[in-house]
Amino acid sequence: MHSIAGVGEVGQVATHLTALSAAVDGLLTDELSGLTDAEVVETLQRLEASLRKAAAVGTRLVVEAVERSLPGSLDCSSISTFLIATLRISSGDAARRVAAAKKVGTWHNPTGEQLPPDLPATATAQRDGAIGPDHVHEIRGVLGKTPRAVDPAAVEVAEQIRPQALRAGRDPQPSWPGPRPRGRSPTRASSCSGTSIRTAASPMTRTAPANAASAWANRMPTS
Repeated sequence: MHSIAGVGEVGQVATHLTALSAAVDGLLTDELSGLTDAEVVETLQRLEASLRKAAAVGTRLVVEAVERSLPGSLDCSSISTFLIATLRISSGDAARRVAAAKKVGTWHNPTGEQLPPDLPATATAQRDGAIGPDHVHEIRGVLGKTPRAVDPAAVEVAEQIRPQALRAGRDPQPSWPGPRPRGRSPTRASSCSGTSIRTAASPMTRTAPANAASAWANRMPTS
């Protein structure tokens, strides 16, 4: 029996975890052969979105553990070692989760007031299931190389580009404020051409990434 069973907020968390576990157990045994091709695609997409949202929940728990000094109370030297011991994950995985939490987590000041995430558009996109931990890692890494001379307002615009584009089913690599990741073209659309598996997007949504990229390019220093 799990120790968090109870009433109120604690009971609600336990209820949600029980439902989540039951849903996953069901999906592990559900018959998939009867699904149409379109239904397989939709199932993959819905599952991926749920996994991304689950990662955002994990970020919330990392923040909670740090803010209540849980690692120290359990004789762990850091939040990373706490995650390694508690979740049995690698040191690299733990480090990435902690780094992500620092940038997209919702932290609190000593009086309990919420502080906005350092990467608000990225945080919102992950909570919505539009992007996953790998996207967060990439965005955080690229923006972390921003030259100090770059206007903070331009960095704020740049931070919105990739989440917006991924929501629209595109994968742009515009003129980020730092070195471009190797092997990536400026704009890379999905390699699948079938319209039946593309993510639906309105004309406004489809043009948003391009507009944001253009705005960023106009702000970039010329030297």
